[in-house]
Amino acid sequence: MSNQEDREKFQELIKQAKEANKDDNISDSEVRKEVYDNLENKSLTYFLKIFGKDDYDVDDDEMGLLDWLMNDLFKTENKNDEYQKRIDSMSK
Repeated sequence: MSNQEDREKFQELIKQAKEANKDDNISDSEVRKEVYDNLENKSLTYFLKIFGKDDYDVDDDEMGLLDWLMNDLFKTENKNDEYQKRIDSMSK
């Protein structure tokens, strides 16, 4: 996947996290850091939680993001810190 596509997915994850945390008055930078940290830790549980928080269901767009996380991003090779470089690149 290209860097541009990764950035778009990252922005969508941030949008989902903001929506899930709208009642908690969390700043944009805090949401961004939370998403980044959970990507860094490969925490699929966090993303399942935010996707289901609004309506207790994972819709098609959210399923697309889950598919990308599980079958693309999280499977990035760890040699030469490729995974870390990829999430650093998408968060710029």
